[in-house]
Amino acid sequence: MNRLARAFSVIAIIFVTGGLFLPKAASPNAACCAVTTIAQNGLITAKEAKGARTFQFRVADPAQRSKLRVGAPVYANFDTKQVSLDGKKTCCTILKISTAAKQPVPGTAPAAPKNKPGGTTTPTRQTTTVQVPKVDVTASEGSTATAIRGKPATSTKAETQAASGTTQVGSQTQALNPEIMALRTSSDLVVKDLAFNGLGEITFNLVNRGEVGINVPAKQGSAVKMAAPAPPSGPPISIDIWMGTSKITVQQPSMGGKQTKNFKVPIPSNYSKPKCLETRNLKVVVDPQNQVKELHDDNNVAEAPNSGRPCPDLAIKSIKRDYSGLLKETYTPKVTIINQGNAPSPSTQVWGTSLPGGVWPVTGWPELVPTHTIPALAPGQTTSFHIGGSVVSANHTAIRIILDRHFQIEESNESNNFKDERL
Repeated sequence: MNRLARAFSVIAIIFVTGGLFLPKAASPNAACCAVTTIAQNGLITAKEAKGARTFQFRVADPAQRSKLRVGAPVYANFDTKQVSLDGKKTCCTILKISTAAKQPVPGTAPAAPKNKPGGTTTPTRQTTTVQVPKVDVTASEGSTATAIRGKPATSTKAETQAASGTTQVGSQTQALNPEIMALRTSSDLVVKDLAFNGLGEITFNLVNRGEVGINVPAKQGSAVKMAAPAPPSGPPISIDIWMGTSKITVQQPSMGGKQTKNFKVPIPSNYSKPKCLETRNLKVVVDPQNQVKELHDDNNVAEAPNSGRPCPDLAIKSIKRDYSGLLKETYTPKVTIINQGNAPSPSTQVWGTSLPGGVWPVTGWPELVPTHTIPALAPGQTTSFHIGGSVVSANHTAIRIILDRHFQIEESNESNNFKDERL
């Protein structure tokens, strides 16, 4: 019995002193963090489970990203800035780590000091490796950044910029444009986009660049006094429009701050109206008598020399058979119309006749009712419609199409509105 006890004692000593080595089962590392947000651009934000750090990384692989969910485990190495989603294979790189203080690795806290006789303590040597937090000093230059560097805290960048009249653009500090500052407390009228439209009218935009209105009700905070329409506090805004040597004068009662108003001025009947594609010299002068108080008076004139009048041009692009049936045994005539001009065309009615087996050239014209109404067309736009009924493919059809039969649309080319076709 004593021999058996001694044998067990020897075996125990061997295990304790490491005389006998047995392999240990490798335990996988636990995930340190979890996903908190997933952006559509692939940017992922995760947070330490037992710490205060948050960090961001980007998953480039769409297949991996599609499987990722909020709360999913993340394996991160903050020293090498590598990220794994399965604890085996590295997938991504840490792009940003928060400035919050990092927490020590769990289970690595130093042991308490031993008490010496007499109540004094002697520090013991700590051999456990503790992860030292790295402070991110890339914060904006302000009280936080200067405190990190150990300097006395000063005013923030926003406070400094507000006091000095500067603004942050990207990574550079720029002075505010004096023009922008002046427009906040004044009005300034300019004319833009001066031209003819397809109807021969003179069009332009009157813009108040400033934030102060002209002849508008006074404001109280964000509310406007609307109890009764206030009369203009000054003379209306006078606008002189010149077409060559002919002048047209219009008036605008008021303009709000940052407001844009579009003008379409018809040409009086006693003036020579330009025909399609004809040119005229256009000029607009706003406030010619300088009666309106503005930031600038030298930008009230806009000119458009040799401005041409744009016009639509409706044309018959094609007349074709539109077959039906498995063997194309029947067809219906299909007509396609196009606007070849440089201005929109209004909606109009197309007249047409379809005579299956009719005598060629077309007979029986005109019909009394238009066959189809086409929509307004932008320059280059097309529209199609069918005319007549179904025709046996062995038979011919005589077609006649007329656009704008009563010449109600001013076009740059009136000679392409008529076409005969035999299908």
